[in-house]
Amino acid sequence: MPDTSLKPARRRVESGSLDNVSIPPPKKAVFVELGLLSCFTFLRGASDAVDLVGTAHALGYDSIGIADVNSFAGVVRVHSESKTLKIRPVIGTRIETIEGLHFLAYPVDRAAYGRLCNLISTGRTRTLNGGWQAKGKCEISLEMLMNDSEGVQLILIPPTNLEKDFTVPAWLGNTVSFNGRSNLSNCISVKFDRLVSLLVEALPSFRHIAASYLYCGDDVARIERLNGMAQTNGLSLLATNDVHYATPDR
Repeated sequence: MPDTSLKPARRRVESGSLDNVSIPPPKKAVFVELGLLSCFTFLRGASDAVDLVGTAHALGYDSIGIADVNSFAGVVRVHSESKTLKIRPVIGTRIETIEGLHFLAYPVDRAAYGRLCNLISTGRTRTLNGGWQAKGKCEISLEMLMNDSEGVQLILIPPTNLEKDFTVPAWLGNTVSFNGRSNLSNCISVKFDRLVSLLVEALPSFRHIAASYLYCGDDVARIERLNGMAQTNGLSLLATNDVHYATPDR
């Protein structure tokens, strides 16, 4: 058998007989996928950028959102492959905090992108106690996200169980008295609906709650409850298969 190359060629989007100039841009889609995980999110994402972008083009999407967990590792390949098929890449990350909160985070400008990069780099190089971080781990606290969230559109991904208790810093919701230093021993336990209200006060760029079908028999009631939470707190609900990118005109 022939030896397998130790450095196989990088896979690229197949454009067939068309060159990049001849490929027509897709029409504006009713919705597009947001919050996709690539194979760079180890053991959770499986698809390479080629597969994600190629499938998006086949489905008629005009945009595609990439958001690997506490990482921007997949954005370069998604960006380059999207250019080939004239799909607009929506560049972001999925921030998962030590408190168990999950956010899709999309920067609106270069400065916000830089803040997110700094946030992730800090979490991957330093523990919350100031020591060297273990390889492959990333610790991001709610306090850290709060300090670097300016210009970052945040979409909260709710837990499967909406009755879940979250342990969060006691200063949450009282940012006026927040002195910028964490006190890990001073925490409170709150339900998700109360947590949403507290996050609105602490994170001005948090404007959306994501909702998806879990196929557990109570999806309609669950999504209606999430919608009620969103309306109560002046937020918008993104109800999708996973998370779809939505704008007021979509």
